Amino acid sequence: MTALPTAPAAGSAPTVDPMRAVAAYQQKVGDLTNEVVMRDAYIAELAETITALTAEIRDLRGQLGLPTEG
Repeated sequence: MTALPTAPAAGSAPTVDPMRAVAAYQQKVGDLTNEVVMRDAYIAELAETITALTAEIRDLRGQLGLPTEG
């Protein structure tokens, strides 16, 4: 007959399966890495949009005879 697992003694820390802990940690790192990559792509897209809008504004100012710098 197989012995049933018992609860940890009062005052002792619960046991943690190291393999499960490592797997959970790796999953969390992977999730955070994906989030950083997505945010980086979003920031790059925003930078391109800002650059394009700045060029458009500069062009329009030139068409109106306004200074294009400063």
